Amino acid sequence: MTTIAYRDGILAVDSRSTRGNTIVPGACAKLVRMKDGSVATGCGTKGNIAAFIRWLDDGKEGKPPKLDKSTIVHLQADGRVFEYWDENPVETTGPFEAWGSGADFALGCLWAGLSAEEAVRAACKCDSGSGEPVFTMRVEVPSPAPCKPKKKRK
Repeated sequence: MTTIAYRDGILAVDSRSTRGNTIVPGACAKLVRMKDGSVATGCGTKGNIAAFIRWLDDGKEGKPPKLDKSTIVHLQADGRVFEYWDENPVETTGPFEAWGSGADFALGCLWAGLSAEEAVRAACKCDSGSGEPVFTMRVEVPSPAPCKPKKKRK
């Protein structure tokens, strides 16, 4: 149970952790800055998520850990976003996206123009599986080289 939202190079995620129907006290850090500068998080079972993110960070060495019903979201250093349900990534191609138990609430907020952080914060008000504080991480996507004006022909 988690809400994750992406927009404009930023991943936002809530910090609630649950065990069954019980809310675990305190904030759970769910965002991981990878060795290459990318950012990863997930929704589902903490142990499965942590093992899979370690596998990604180690260069996908060896057999991938099972995710079962967990989802990994990986915001790469180049700004592309991939989701994993198994070892085969699926690229998210839209300008924004949301995942987890509060995804429907967050997605509506993203469609209305809110930031990733605002969308997760709003989802925390509606989804019992998500709670504040909300944490964010950004990847600095390199700007494309500026276009040079074409020379006029004589």
